[in-house]
Amino acid sequence: YPLSFRGNAVIMPRRATSRRSLLGCAVHLLYCFGLGIIVFVALPATVFAHDPYETTMGAWLRPRQLELHITLNAHIVEKLLDKAGLPAGDLSVGGNFEAARPAVARLAAGWFPISAGGHLLVAQQTNVTHGVEDHVEIALIFPRPAKGAIRFEAAHLKQLPHDEPYGAPLTVLDLANNVVLGQKSLTAADSVFETECPDVPRSSPPAAPPKSGSANASPPSTHGTPAKP
Repeated sequence: YPLSFRGNAVIMPRRATSRRSLLGCAVHLLYCFGLGIIVFVALPATVFAHDPYETTMGAWLRPRQLELHITLNAHIVEKLLDKAGLPAGDLSVGGNFEAARPAVARLAAGWFPISAGGHLLVAQQTNVTHGVEDHVEIALIFPRPAKGAIRFEAAHLKQLPHDEPYGAPLTVLDLANNVVLGQKSLTAADSVFETECPDVPRSSPPAAPPKSGSANASPPSTHGTPAKP
């Protein structure tokens, strides 16, 4: 198309201007369409990042203590409390969660028992908090056991409906020695993981002796305060 000039300005013919506008709109639409596809693909990964049937367990062996950190969906805790005869209602409601917190703290060590040398470890401290996206966070603190066999169990899985895909991936880290002691996906049919607890490095403070009880006892625990000896 021929161009015309007005001073220093270039005057585009109407038809050429129209085509350039259409081209710009098409590019903009393609950009928005591509951005929409990216958002659509990314959303499911974000929304469904945590399986509602999954209990995530992480055990951290420090020089003086063993920490077990558990994250599970509130509906799992509701089912466990119902099974124990302590119905709590919808734990996504703040008042219900606060009312149920003492029961969760009392029962948590029995849901996730740890044994060392054939004896059940007793939690010195239990913390229960309401996490994001209706998750419940549980932290059990034990004295670090002496060198030898250590056994972790996701006993709570046996109390959940067997026709639903509940599971509990467990990772055990020895932070004192900077080693991974093992990983396993626990299920109701295979709910136990056993490994060896190493010695504490000489450069670290000595481990406190473990408090133990009978294998069938329900270890007492408290919320946020040390257990009475």
